[in-house]
Amino acid sequence: MTLREGIERYWQLPAAIAIAGIAVMLSHRPEPLPEIIPEPTPDLVSAVVVTTPVEAGEPIDLSALTETQYPLAWMPSDAVTATDPTLQLKPLAVRNLSVGTPLAANMLMANPLVSMTEIFDSDRLLMPVPAELSRMLPKTLPPKARVSMVYEGKVGSAQGVILSAIPVTRSSEGDVSEVTWFVLDDDQLGVLQRGLRLGRIRLALCREGSCPEVSLKRIPDGPKAEPKKATRASMTVGLS
Repeated sequence: MTLREGIERYWQLPAAIAIAGIAVMLSHRPEPLPEIIPEPTPDLVSAVVVTTPVEAGEPIDLSALTETQYPLAWMPSDAVTATDPTLQLKPLAVRNLSVGTPLAANMLMANPLVSMTEIFDSDRLLMPVPAELSRMLPKTLPPKARVSMVYEGKVGSAQGVILSAIPVTRSSEGDVSEVTWFVLDDDQLGVLQRGLRLGRIRLALCREGSCPEVSLKRIPDGPKAEPKKATRASMTVGLS
């Protein structure tokens, strides 16, 4: 049999071998590595953040704030911007604010010391109402509310009105736990502080023009202890 006859009769064999080799090569082709998906970067927005702790009821100064980039997912819905005009008025903190807290509108209340400067003279002071007195105030105050302070002496026997017609205001509408203020001058402030130290004071609301007259202008110090009589000591010295 000649070579030509052999190729014509058995040509399928080399073709089958070639096809099988190609199939084996294709079946062992390495699969491409999966693409590495980069970690998502958080969306950052500009936020006003507290840099020093602020206690509830204290004014928030601009020096205690800074503008920084903050994750959008953690931002409060009513976040305050750096250009918010309320920040220029040193608002009061509604609750304790820790370092890193982004400011929100619900954390701020108006500061009467700033917003009321045009109403009262410059020689008037705004004093936060002590806790023992704030419990005596109603939840809502009438317009132009005034109070009289009645001293019930635990020391001595003096009783009566020590201050009257004192303006009282609240930084915002709400319950008694919100910051309440008395408008006092220097002398009245001293009298009130002395009354709180020496005895007990209760409040009485009165309308403007109908407050009682001041009947006690000075709180007594109370009975003074009589000085002890000096006694002379004597001793005998014996010599030997």
